[in-house]
Amino acid sequence: YLVMLFIGMSIAEAGEGGIVKILKNKHSYILSLYKLLVMPGIAFLATILAGAGLSSFAKTIVVLTLAMPCASVIPVLAAQYGSDYKFATNNVVISTILSMLTLPVVMYIVERLF
Repeated sequence: YLVMLFIGMSIAEAGEGGIVKILKNKHSYILSLYKLLVMPGIAFLATILAGAGLSSFAKTIVVLTLAMPCASVIPVLAAQYGSDYKFATNNVVISTILSMLTLPVVMYIVERLF
């Protein structure tokens, strides 16, 4: 729960219109779409090509795990190791919002093809 408090404080540090600033960050959208769509797509192809011994349930788990948003602990780790925790917070927020749209799409595709 402390991680969520840290993310909230990072958003508040952005000042007035903090969430609007986060939502205007184009780099976070690119990284989030890569995380939410490209990585599961690569995993989907890999499980089809190399996953002959895997059950459809295992293939589904692999793809859906990679389709999840960024872990909320990443901004804390970024701050601890002197990296850009504000950018990490932006990525967590954007990927979590976008995952509400992308996860159902990925799940639909996985259900149809596995």
